[in-house]
Amino acid sequence: MCVELPKLGGGAEHDVYYEPFNELEFSNLIKVTIASGFGEYYRLVGNQVSQRKNTPWEYLTRMDLISETFGLPCEPIGITDRGQIVTRQKFIDGGDLEDPTQAEVDQFLANAGAIPVKQSCFIWKMESIPGVETWIGYARPDNFVSTPAGLVPIDLRVWQVLVP
Repeated sequence: MCVELPKLGGGAEHDVYYEPFNELEFSNLIKVTIASGFGEYYRLVGNQVSQRKNTPWEYLTRMDLISETFGLPCEPIGITDRGQIVTRQKFIDGGDLEDPTQAEVDQFLANAGAIPVKQSCFIWKMESIPGVETWIGYARPDNFVSTPAGLVPIDLRVWQVLVP
């Protein structure tokens, strides 16, 4: 049986749907990757930002790293017959609060211990464990929600890099 969920929006990486809690509230978001890919991650080659498409494994690893780094669990729940990954994430309601600014996003990341790598390209990094850096991309205001408790990242690109 197929259930039609209300669509919130979409982008270059996935379409996002509301998962109803009841007729008046939403409890979760369902994200379905687009048929042609699983997002991207970035790296620096020389001093130039370079992109590479994620494999399905890298996409799922990224979801785990977002949860591990920022505490927002994203649960893989299935795969479509077209090979799209389906995940569930808690719906974060900002209520009537203003959308965050880039300065607030930058301050949030700095407070979390991240340093800018290419701030103009929204790329940051932080040391997660000795010899491993956690890189954060797509750190733009539209990937955060303002809540009474502060900013919550909802859609970042996170990956790890071994360092000598």
